Amino acid sequence: MSASIEQSTPDLSEYISTKQQLKSLNERRKQLLDTLKRSADEVEDYLLTSDRKRMRIGGVVCEMKSSQYTPWSEKAIREFVDDDGKINIDVYKSQATVTKEKLVMKVVND
Repeated sequence: MSASIEQSTPDLSEYISTKQQLKSLNERRKQLLDTLKRSADEVEDYLLTSDRKRMRIGGVVCEMKSSQYTPWSEKAIREFVDDDGKINIDVYKSQATVTKEKLVMKVVND
């Protein structure tokens, strides 16, 4: 009793078509992201050279936000340890605190 079950190979034409469309979309996406980055760089340069931290350009609110953090890694702390192996926390926090500025851009719909 031999049962021959013929299996057909899967049709991958839809897969190939989808991969090609994704490749095309990714190329366009990369171009669009480059445009966004260039525009953000221009705005960031402008805000850093002017005294303004927040402004509205067209329908976009642009703001430079700053945050402070103190690294608590062992490597960072070791730099402030004295000969006795003690650390003055107040001195460490005042000297090791880093201020980081970041551009935030939001499209507003009025």
